[in-house]
Amino acid sequence: MSNATFRVESREPVTYVALPVTVTMHDIGQRIGAAYDQLDVYLAARGINPTGPSLVRYRRLDMRGPFTVDVGWVIPENTWIDLPYVADVLPPGRYAVASYEGPFDNLDEVTRETMMWADLNDLNFDVEPGVDGEWASRVEFYLDDPREGDEGLEGPVEVAILTRD
Repeated sequence: MSNATFRVESREPVTYVALPVTVTMHDIGQRIGAAYDQLDVYLAARGINPTGPSLVRYRRLDMRGPFTVDVGWVIPENTWIDLPYVADVLPPGRYAVASYEGPFDNLDEVTRETMMWADLNDLNFDVEPGVDGEWASRVEFYLDDPREGDEGLEGPVEVAILTRD
């Protein structure tokens, strides 16, 4: 069991800039780190200052093969973004949220616990039916710069998953 705490929270839309990255469960940490490095260089060159935390958005997930995640930062609305970067908006609504502090390697466990907690509280997620259904909004928010810990990179994270009202 992780040290996560859970709640339901109403959230407003959130604009973000991201670099879509194809990953597997095996290389996700390495690929996300490299994407942040590339995105940080781009934002600095364009003079774009994030207005909120960094994030990883999962649209579809494949435990056995490649899938794409958005690796990004919260930014001001109406910011012009060049390809291969994208600007998008996390939809507003009620989210099941887990607050967690610890090794990033445990985030899969935190996400599972969030889903179990939601099930126990009769919450349904906004996701297409099927094994690889698309999530309306399933996001990890990294609330502070990562630091090296005994078990690798760690820090405070929120896992937020949009529910159906």
